[in-house]
Amino acid sequence: MLRSSGFRRISSSTQRDAAAAGEQITTRASDRSSRTLPASAVIGGIATIIIAVQSPNALVVDDYYKEGLAINQNKKRFAVAADMRLTGLLRSDASTVSVALTAIEPVTEKTLVLQVIHATRSELDRTILLQRDTDGSYQAPLPALLAGNWYLTLQNQQQTWEIRSRITVDGPFQAYLAPAS
Repeated sequence: MLRSSGFRRISSSTQRDAAAAGEQITTRASDRSSRTLPASAVIGGIATIIIAVQSPNALVVDDYYKEGLAINQNKKRFAVAADMRLTGLLRSDASTVSVALTAIEPVTEKTLVLQVIHATRSELDRTILLQRDTDGSYQAPLPALLAGNWYLTLQNQQQTWEIRSRITVDGPFQAYLAPAS
């Protein structure tokens, strides 16, 4: 058995006829609300657009395919470093950086490449060329680093091996570099 709610859908022609006769027609609130947008939805939409336009998208990688290929190259460099049993101790006094390496065979390159990568702000990333010293360590001046989390990547110039570390900088620091697993 069907029951009527007492309301019926009123067509637009019926509304016109009633308005012409001076009668008042009552419609359900749900009929009216389906035609208007709540203010909160409008405000939320405007806020979302403002955030999207003003926020930088620096954390999004532009080319995922190239990043995928780079991961395979990194794995090869880590494997070479692991085969060499290559590790390093990096020390900084806030103005210079030095790296002492240990491996099965001594590393004899004249120059190594240290990448100092900020965890969230790519404009702060630095590439430093370390020169071999007479004692076998590698040294270079270190630009000032903001306090925070940083990633260190050390490679030879031919990029055949790579060792890494993660540090938190708040003054002078030292880090143990090893192949990523």
